[in-house]
Amino acid sequence: MLMLGVTAFAQDYPKFEVPIGFSFINVHPNTAGITSFNVFGGGGGLVYNFTPLIGIKSEFMGYTQGSGQKFYQNGQFVGNVSGNLFTYLFGLQIKKHSGTFQPFGEALFGGAHTNLDANICRLEGGC
Repeated sequence: MLMLGVTAFAQDYPKFEVPIGFSFINVHPNTAGITSFNVFGGGGGLVYNFTPLIGIKSEFMGYTQGSGQKFYQNGQFVGNVSGNLFTYLFGLQIKKHSGTFQPFGEALFGGAHTNLDANICRLEGGC
């Protein structure tokens, strides 16, 4: 995941940071009848540093499946499924603000919301 930081104020440590990111996942299920698929995602967040080491972070990410998952049974196309996922996380971040290398750790908690769209075809009638 690619992370970039943008600061709002020039101080010994930034009061605010805005991380952004992108995710790419290539999935190869080990299940007969399910083809491989890609999942793309991206998002950002906000960190408020109330001390030089400790900050409060919120992060929001969205993920989508490229073209929909295709299902096959006995070599015949039987349907597809596609969906989106949205995550929201909140918590503490500990970060050493010094130089170009800035190690950090975080404990984030939150949830996820997804929608699912399916199209199942009848084997007899086709799609």
